[in-house]
Amino acid sequence: MMSCIKAFLTILAAQALLGAASTSTSSSTSTSEANKDGKKFMASTKKDTCKADNDFVYMECGDKKENKQCCDTRSACIEAENKVGEKWEKKFYCSMSRGMTGTKLVKIVMIPMILFIAAILFVVLMVVKLDIKGNHVTKCGVAAIALAWPLFLSDSWIQGLYCCIVALFISFVSQSPTSMVGLPLRMGDRFVPFPWWVYRLAWAMAAFQVIMFLGPIESFHVPFYSQSLGANTGLENKLLKFTEAACSQHYEEYFTLTTIELNAKGANPDAKYSGLCANGWLNFLQIIQLVQAFIWVVTTLVSALAFLTDPTNGVTAKVQPALRAAADATEAPPKAEEKKDEAEEKKDP
Repeated sequence: MMSCIKAFLTILAAQALLGAASTSTSSSTSTSEANKDGKKFMASTKKDTCKADNDFVYMECGDKKENKQCCDTRSACIEAENKVGEKWEKKFYCSMSRGMTGTKLVKIVMIPMILFIAAILFVVLMVVKLDIKGNHVTKCGVAAIALAWPLFLSDSWIQGLYCCIVALFISFVSQSPTSMVGLPLRMGDRFVPFPWWVYRLAWAMAAFQVIMFLGPIESFHVPFYSQSLGANTGLENKLLKFTEAACSQHYEEYFTLTTIELNAKGANPDAKYSGLCANGWLNFLQIIQLVQAFIWVVTTLVSALAFLTDPTNGVTAKVQPALRAAADATEAPPKAEEKKDEAEEKKDP
């Protein structure tokens, strides 16, 4: 019995050591990736120029002849003051991870820019065309879009785009039953803007937004295939586990600080990431998603009155008096002729 316990404890200790080793390996890997040198050669070896043998000119990095570097075209020049002995001196570094090229340009610049433009156009359309003053569903949709923008600056940008699309769709559907009021209708016509299931679908899409943010029954979230496999992948739960290291890996170590930045004057030695992977930004992203989930709960409750009841009741009630008046007008001439005939009969003896 004692031998079994000792063997079990030995296995646990080995697992702990392996976990610590993997953690240190991952952190060292991320640091080495951030410090990937993009220096081609020193300018001093080419007569203080960055002109290669084929006359191609590389980017210069440095202010003095003795420390001027020639950087790779895919790298970026980083400058920071480091302490050398008792003095602070400028240090320069050609960082490959900091170069804004390839998929980093798409993730950091192109995708957020396109999504921000689309979100602004959605809001303008909803304000101008979808009666934001009188339609409470449109108000909730605008609020949901206004709170979706932080997702554009994370690896969950596709969920942010989906939030905007759902907000626009339910606002349009909620407006459509009353948007045609006042148009000429033939007598006996009944105005039905959409089939009944469209309104139920709009409400279900709003309700599933709450599931997407809070979970845990993601197996019913049909629009995303990876969330239809039964796994608990609630967006808020995912964002709470989204660490700085995972963020930096998503952005290909772009926001990982290099060695000269960590040793810079006044730099926080505990902050190893910056920008969209800084701890403060990730905390803001996590908090704003809780607010976003609450907005979708309110949207689901507000839209239930419009989507889970007959959407044409209000329109029919406004059309019926006009139809009755038209019917009375068509029946009036025969009644008038009957009265004239009765008056003539009374005059005749």
